[in-house]
Amino acid sequence: MNFDKFIEPKQINIGERKFTISKIPALKAQVIYIAVAKSVSENGALGMTMLPTATVRDILNYVAVYDESNDYHKVLDTEDSIGNTFNTNVGDMVTVVVRMIHENFGFLTDGNLLALLEAPEGADSVS
Repeated sequence: MNFDKFIEPKQINIGERKFTISKIPALKAQVIYIAVAKSVSENGALGMTMLPTATVRDILNYVAVYDESNDYHKVLDTEDSIGNTFNTNVGDMVTVVVRMIHENFGFLTDGNLLALLEAPEGADSVS
């Protein structure tokens, strides 16, 4: 992912570093959402921290860390860039992933999922 193509970028601070998070394009988000919803349904809110590695990589493709010394945003789109950014600090990585889930799938965490699933007024109900 190219930083210039981030959708509605938002800067967040995690620890001493600045990250930019992006909305995930809908079709790519659908695959991620399935894994997130499954993990949350099996493990509650803690499931957001227990995602498969491939899902975490897919989420982090839409995150960049700001390198102040070079005034550059490094997108976390490779295993090396993720490893170099977080090294042994899994806590910061999990924090970024959870922030991305809230940003992209807030309806899972803010109580609006049930409202999304309700049939629109006047629609025939499915039996």
